[in-house]
Formats: sequence, structure tokens, C-alpha cells
Amino acid sequence: AMLSTTASMRSMIISGPSGAGKSALRLILAQRSIGPDGPERLAVEWRFAPSFEPLHGSRLVQAYAGQVLAACAEALLHTIGHWPDRYLSVHGWVQEAALDFVRSALGAAFGRTAARLERDCPPEGVVLLRSFQQDVGHPPAIHHVPDAIIELSSIVQALGMAGVWVLADRLEPWVSADADQVGEAFRTM
Repeated sequence: AMLSTTASMRSMIISGPSGAGKSALRLILAQRSIGPDGPERLAVEWRFAPSFEPLHGSRLVQAYAGQVLAACAEALLHTIGHWPDRYLSVHGWVQEAALDFVRSALGAAFGRTAARLERDCPPEGVVLLRSFQQDVGHPPAIHHVPDAIIELSSIVQALGMAGVWVLADRLEPWVSADADQVGEAFRTM
């Protein structure tokens, strides 16, 4: 089976037929994002879900950016829960910014997501995630995507990671259902 790539300055799309190794490559990249001292990059598993209505331009960007930012927030919360010492060792503004970002991006799903992520965390991480759920502050939803990306980048770097890898897989059913919308979503993003 043959894989093909399309790349820009910071993005790469790898495509190929079923069985070509795309999912294996995604798993390898996710594993390689973690070094001996913890995550070197924030590896984000984005589960693409198409819109039920046709979207174009800024509405399309807002819809899919919301999905990606929510996936980034879940990955960040997972990282905090699994490596709580990293979170606790950074300056207070980073801790506050990380928690605000996660709450803003996840919205009403924040509590459920934190509770679900507790299952795999070490005891210190469970305590930390539970303390987040007791704090009732709810920042507004993210409306300006570029500012949210800048904020996420600052948080990730302050936590000692080099950047963010957004990994999407299993797009074939969506491509076969509406290739134009999926193509436009990825080109716009």
C-alpha cells in the first residue's frame, strides 16, 4: 500500500488506502511525543466530526477550530493529570491560563472530561483534577481562535513542551460521505 503526503510550512496530511499504515503512523507519532521525562509535545487526538449544515469561510473555521481546541484542551488536561509535577512547578499565571483554556474550550463537557481522565492518572493527578472540578469558575467560550492558539502555545511552552501535534485519523467514512466539506475543512484549517 502507498501513502501520499501533502505538506505546508507546519502541516502535513498523509493519505492512503485502507491498510496502508496511517493509523500505525498516528500511534507512532503519539508515542514519540513522550520522552523519558514526559511529554515533549502535546499530542492531540482530533476526532473530526463534520457539520450537519454546509459551512464556509469564518463559520467553517470557527466550527472546526472549536473541535480542535476542545481536543487540545482534553490533551492538556490529560497531560496535567498524568504529569502533575509539571503543572505544579510552573508559575501561577501558567496554571491559571491552562485551567482557563481547558474550561473555555471544553465548556459544559469540562467536568465529565476531567472525571473520565481521572481513571488513568496517578493519585496526585486525580487529586489535582478533582480540585479543578470543585472550582466553579467558568471562563467564556473561545470566540477568537488566533488568540486561543497563541495562549495554548504559551501554555505548552511554559509546561516544557516544544509544540502541539494534532493527529486526525479514520476520516475515510467522512470523506466518502462529503469529500468537498472535509477537503474544505482541512484546507481552511
